[in-house]
Order: sequence, then C-alpha cells, then structure tokens
Amino acid sequence: PAGPGGAVPLGASTLADAARGIEAAGFESAWTFDSLGRGSLRADPLMALAVAATVTRTVELGTGVLQVPLRNPVELAQRALTVQQVSGGRFRFGVGAGSTAADFAALGFDFESRFRRLGESLSIMRRLWAGETVEGASLAPVWPEVLGGPPVLIGSWAGSKWIERAAREFDGWIGSGARSSWRALREGIADFRAMPTHAIFLCIVYPVIALVLAVDYLFIYWPESRVPFLDRHQSLEFLRGVNLLLVADLLEHRAGRRARRRRRARRSSASRRC
Repeated sequence: PAGPGGAVPLGASTLADAARGIEAAGFESAWTFDSLGRGSLRADPLMALAVAATVTRTVELGTGVLQVPLRNPVELAQRALTVQQVSGGRFRFGVGAGSTAADFAALGFDFESRFRRLGESLSIMRRLWAGETVEGASLAPVWPEVLGGPPVLIGSWAGSKWIERAAREFDGWIGSGARSSWRALREGIADFRAMPTHAIFLCIVYPVIALVLAVDYLFIYWPESRVPFLDRHQSLEFLRGVNLLLVADLLEHRAGRRARRRRRARRSSASRRC
C-alpha cells in the first residue's frame, strides 16, 4: 500500500485488512517492497510485516527485497529479529544491495559502495543474531525462538558472485525479471541449482505482475493499479494463459525433487525391512 501517487491509499486498517485478505484467499506468502524518496510514501516494509504478523497465523511474510546498505546493521538486526519473533518464525528476510541511486542520495549514502556494505552488514547481523558482540554492540540474550535470525534470501538480478553466495551461505536467491533478461535468469537458475544447496529460488517479475516461484510453492501478487484482483484458482489459470517461461521449468524441477524424495523413501523402507 502507498500514499498519494501510489496504488492504494494507506488507512489505519489497510495493512491489517490486506494481510487478512491474502491469508483468507489461500496464498502461502505475502511480500513487501522497499523504496525511499521516489516521489511516493510507502509503508516501512518491516513495520508492515509486523502488523501483518499480528493478524495472520499461517501465511509466510517476506521482504522482496529490503535494501540493506541504507540501514544501520545493528538497528536492522534488531528489527528483523522482532518481526521473526512476532510472526512466530514466518519471516523470510529478502535482502539486496539496492539499484536506485535516488534512494541512496536521499539518505546521503554512497551508491557505488553498496555491495561492500551489503556484505559487511550481513556478516554483522548474523553474528548479532547468534548472540555475539560486534564492536561493542550486542543483542544478547537473543530470544530463544529466533536465535540465529530469520532465513535470509539474497536478491540479485543474475550476478554470479551473489547467486553462488545465496546458495552456499544463505537460504535462497531472489531473482528479478525487471532489469534482467529471461536468458540471464535461466543461466542464473542453472548455476544456482548446480550447487549443493537446500536453498529456495524465487523470481519477481513486474510491473505487470510480481510472480514468486519457489521450489515448493507458487505466490502471485497483482498490483491493483494494473489488473483486477484474482483468487488463487483464477491466478493459476491466468498464468497458464500467459505461459510465462519459468513456470514450467520450475514446476518440472519441483516434480523431479519430489520424485527423488519418493525413491529415497522407498529405498530406506526396503533397507529397514532387510
């Protein structure tokens, strides 16, 4: 939801009502976006998710993505743990370096050093989430339910360095179709899957729609200014109609994973009988 100039005016109950509606419609996740100083007022992504967490029980809540270099890592680590705690572990922390110079100019930060700041900030936050003291700062004792922090998903268009890190060091990769290409996404997916990882893959495609595809679920978001709201069944029918390139690819991958799990389970059962 946004203020003047955005798609949806923000009222006192807008965020809570939207979260209830998403969960009631049967969606498995809800995501917020991050922008500053672009000519419209948008809800703070983590505050919005904290509100959503208090009125929902099952839907996963994520940032897609939050620009980490624009925040102080100690303060951000505290806010992320708070959302993870009040959501009962449903928070998915999508993070990125940022791609809009105006956001950095609005806060007086150097745009060119954003990737270095992203790496440094993630390291600091993970240490704080583990209960360590970093340069005199500490969040200990960390609440037991969130010790170690939320799952972290790395947002990257198709950068090989960050895709590899997303697979090896973090919990997933969020790829963008906005400033990339289908070819780059396909190559990135191939690189990501080639690595030994249990991380998930998501793809956000906008402005017409924001489409999130993961190994085990499908989430679709329609900005209200673009197309009418569709329920889950209508959403899937719409996807089949537009025949987005990655849908079949990722669903095929999911089916393959499930088939491999079934084969392993049969082998394990046979071994126990022997």
